[in-house]
Amino acid sequence: RRRLSEAGAASKARTAALHRANAESAAAGERANCCAAAVTSAQLDLADARAGHAARAEAERRAEEDSAKAAAVRDAMAKELAGLAARRDDLETQLAQQRAVVAEAEEK
Repeated sequence: RRRLSEAGAASKARTAALHRANAESAAAGERANCCAAAVTSAQLDLADARAGHAARAEAERRAEEDSAKAAAVRDAMAKELAGLAARRDDLETQLAQQRAVVAEAEEK
């Protein structure tokens, strides 16, 4: 009878230990799931940050291209303007010469 009682008590103790182990295992599983969710979230955040960085780099590259194009257009326009100014100066010189010829002819 005593052995039976001891065996019963030992069985209850093993059952209680098994229940505690199961509860600890479930808690550890929940913590692992939370950690996995946090890792997934961090990975998504990292992917978003990388995509944002790539988009910013692309925008900077396009801005540099646009700036270079604008500078080339500005330089071409400055060159054209200088040519027009030189042409205007030539025409003013020719006009002054023609007026001098006309004035000289009127004096005669």
